Amino acid sequence: MKKNQHSHFLSILCTAPLSKPTIVTSNNTAVETKDFSMTCNATGQIHAYQWFINGVAPAGHRIQLSPDRRTLTLRSLTRFDNKGPYVCEIENPLFRDRSDPFPLNVTYGPDIATIVRSAGVYPTGVNITLSCVADSNPPAQFTWLQNGQSVSNSAIFSVISSLNHAGTYTCIVSNSFTGLTHTATKNIIIYAPLSKPTIITSNNTAVETKDFSMTCNATGQIPAYRWFINGLAPGGNRIQLSPDKRTLTIRSLRRTENKGPYVCEIENPLFRNRSDPFPLNVTYVLLILTHQHNSLGYRMDNLSATQPHFLLLHP
Repeated sequence: MKKNQHSHFLSILCTAPLSKPTIVTSNNTAVETKDFSMTCNATGQIHAYQWFINGVAPAGHRIQLSPDRRTLTLRSLTRFDNKGPYVCEIENPLFRDRSDPFPLNVTYGPDIATIVRSAGVYPTGVNITLSCVADSNPPAQFTWLQNGQSVSNSAIFSVISSLNHAGTYTCIVSNSFTGLTHTATKNIIIYAPLSKPTIITSNNTAVETKDFSMTCNATGQIPAYRWFINGLAPGGNRIQLSPDKRTLTIRSLRRTENKGPYVCEIENPLFRNRSDPFPLNVTYVLLILTHQHNSLGYRMDNLSATQPHFLLLHP
C-alpha cells in the first residue's frame, strides 16, 4: 500500500538594492521652442519609473512619457514653464531610490534688441555712448556697425564725436545656441559750430527804384536761414525770399523805407549765429524841372543830384 505523496514548492524572489538613478538628456542644450527628452538611467531590478517636476507628478499636453515611463519628453520648451527641477524615481517591491534634482537650463533669445539711453543729435567733441540690450540665455554676442562697417564687438560702443561719426548705427545681437539674430538701428547726426555769416549783395550800388538782392553767406550744416530788418522779420509785398530763405530781394528800392540795417541769421538744431548789421546806402537821383527864372535872375533846368543833394544853377 502506497501513501499519497505531496510536493511543496517555495518561490523565493531575491532583490538587490537599486542603484541611484541619474537623468540623461537627448541633447546637450535645451533650446526654447524645441522638443527635449530626459531618460531615467539606473541599474537593477526596476519595476516602475516615476517623474516629478517641482515635486509634482507631470501633467499637461506638452509633457509626454514613454510606455515604460522611463523617458519624459517636453514639447516646445519655454523658458518660464520648463525650468524644473526634474526628479526621476525607480522602485521595486522592496527598494526605491530617487535621482538628484535636475534643473533645466533653457537657452533662449536673443529677444528684440533695443538701443537705450541715446540721443540722436550731438555736437562735435562730446562723448557718444550707444548701449544695446537684448534678453538672452546665454548672454548674446554683440556687433556694432557704422554705415555697414564693423566698429565694435561689445554691447556698448563709445566714441568722441566728429563729423565722420554721423550715420546709421546698427546693433546686431545673436545667440549661437539658438541660432537667432536680431538687430536695432539708430541714426546719429553730428553738428559743428557755425561760422559767422556775412551779407553779400547782387550789385555794388543800391539804386532807388531798382531791385536789389542780399545773400546770407556762411559755411557749415545750415538747415535754416532767417532775416531781420530793423530787428523785425521782413514783411510786405516788395520783399521776397528765395525758397531756402538764403537770399532776400527788395523790389523797387525806396530811400526812406529800405535803409535797414539788415541782419541774417543761420541755425541748426544745436548752433545759431548772426551777421553784423548791414545798413543799405540807397542812392537816388533828384530831377528838378523849371522853365521860369527865379528872383535872382537864374534859371534852373533839368537839374539832378545824388545823395548828398547838389543843385546846379544856370543864369
